[in-house]
Amino acid sequence: MEDQRVVAKYLLDTDMVIDLIRSSSSVVAQKVREVTMAMCAIADITLYELYCGAVASKESSVNIAIVDFIKSKFTVLNSSEAYLEAARQKKRLKELGMAIEDKDLLIGCTAKVNGLVAVTGNAKHLGRIEGLDVCSWR
Repeated sequence: MEDQRVVAKYLLDTDMVIDLIRSSSSVVAQKVREVTMAMCAIADITLYELYCGAVASKESSVNIAIVDFIKSKFTVLNSSEAYLEAARQKKRLKELGMAIEDKDLLIGCTAKVNGLVAVTGNAKHLGRIEGLDVCSWR
């Protein structure tokens, strides 16, 4: 199996990518330019969420093309490497009565197992994942 080293420092949550798509002058877009796209990655779950939104939209072919463009510009990390960690975190959070949605859990744990900072608009939510470094660019 080929060694795939992650050079990124940040994993953008889906809401951050949506901000980026909506406005090239947004705070998120400015921050991505500042740290460079090479330092940012997205999880495959984020790509799935973006495609779901694009397909469901009125201008699906345009929005699918936008998601394809995003896919070509960012490193897309495979969330399967985070499944065990996500399962452990899910159990812990459920026991604490602080469960979060599976997609969010997988995105956060993908950042965690790759040693990346999770960038999200809901730091309080992803901050429930033990050992995850979280920040917001809003």
